[in-house]
Amino acid sequence: MGIFGKSEEEKKREVLEKLKAEQDELKKVLQALGIDFDTYSEDEMRKKNEVDLAVIASTHNLDMAGKILSAFNMSNHERIALSNHDTLMRQNWILIRQNELIIRFLKDIARTKNKN
Repeated sequence: MGIFGKSEEEKKREVLEKLKAEQDELKKVLQALGIDFDTYSEDEMRKKNEVDLAVIASTHNLDMAGKILSAFNMSNHERIALSNHDTLMRQNWILIRQNELIIRFLKDIARTKNKN
């Protein structure tokens, strides 16, 4: 420790620890959303898309969504809006994953072309 506070080394270590904690938190969020591309294989991303599609198909039925959301004392319009919002959000995650699969496919093509 320096005479008047923390040494430069201690300050750097604290910054690195804070950065590491933020990265760990971001990784958890990405995993929860199903878009942690660094760790997911192509098959895992396809499976996550299938799950989201199944959820969209089941919640798009407004009768089922109404039963689920009726516990929150929402009006019909609020329930429909919330259901539509969830559907749009899941569709966006599917599109993001599909874009990642396309990027990987194009990288494979480029690598193969560069080898020849």
